[in-house]
Amino acid sequence: MRIASWNCQGIGKSPTVRCLKELCRRYLLDAIFLIETKQLFNYVCDLSVSIGFPNHFIVSPVGLSGGLALFWKNSIDINVVYHDARLVDCFMNEKTSPFYLSCIYCDPNPQFRSELWERLQWTVTTRNKPWLMLGDFNQIRTNSEKLGGHFRDEETFREFNTTLDICDMLELKHKGNKFSWSGNESLIQDEVRKTELIQCCLDKVLANTEWFSYYTVVEAKFLELVESDHRPLLVNICSETQVKRGLFRYDKRLFSREGFKEFIEAEWDQIPDTLALLSKLKRIRKKISQWK
Repeated sequence: MRIASWNCQGIGKSPTVRCLKELCRRYLLDAIFLIETKQLFNYVCDLSVSIGFPNHFIVSPVGLSGGLALFWKNSIDINVVYHDARLVDCFMNEKTSPFYLSCIYCDPNPQFRSELWERLQWTVTTRNKPWLMLGDFNQIRTNSEKLGGHFRDEETFREFNTTLDICDMLELKHKGNKFSWSGNESLIQDEVRKTELIQCCLDKVLANTEWFSYYTVVEAKFLELVESDHRPLLVNICSETQVKRGLFRYDKRLFSREGFKEFIEAEWDQIPDTLALLSKLKRIRKKISQWK
């Protein structure tokens, strides 16, 4: 399962739409969470279908700001259990290991973030399954997650870190540049106004301890900046059960074992000629795995 999160900062421009299509095509996404769509429901709905996602959940923007959209394909089953302007909370009906997915866009204004943190702290009291969070948290955990600008008071990180601790959240290992947001900040130094590049780790993917016990093979990757000052965040998920099921190694010694060649020939002859070669090979692989 491949899920991406991207603060696209408006999905109405043609270059941004092209980047979105390429992102979905190149990484074969099963779902994508878009932040700051800045477009009304009908436009976002049509966009979802046009880029190959028949399913969607849309939170329209307030005026010209905000807007969330979760697109997904029929390959996964998603139920939205709660939503507001900052959160789309879902239940992922995975056959082997179902889990909760919280798609997050925290308020850019620090004065209004407490409502989301309180919501998450309350949610954990009712949640007893694996839980994944991703999105734009608009917050850093320490000064080490910020390049450029002034150091921040440690107290400004407290509420965010407390929330993650209460929810038992740990960040996933990742590749790419974790400083997912870049922007310019106006500073006054020696009575002279200057513009300085600031980079922060605002986009994150985290999971609780129980989630890690089911999903042991996970790759999170920050992609290149395109048409936005936020990097897209890609998460490739595979459960322990799926790994075991998908693992196949052919042992050459089998060919010399008595009856193996005849067994494979007999199984091959039973496969209809109308099947494509790849489908035939998949069937044979399954039979080899079962042969003793």
